[in-house]
Amino acid sequence: MTKKYTGVNYKRGICQYESKVTHFGVTYFCGWFETEAEAVKARDLCILRNGLKVRLQILKPVKK
Repeated sequence: MTKKYTGVNYKRGICQYESKVTHFGVTYFCGWFETEAEAVKARDLCILRNGLKVRLQILKPVKK
């Protein structure tokens, strides 16, 4: 299990990282990944695609 990033957890039984984001009680599942970096990136992309008002962790927001 990782506490480095919010919404990313390591599952020892399957040796993969689970990525998800929760916003106003709705959980968006982002997938299973081999590396922590892939899981965090997928979470950030999910936030951007769905227009969620949640802080990004590795990607930088683009100013319009």
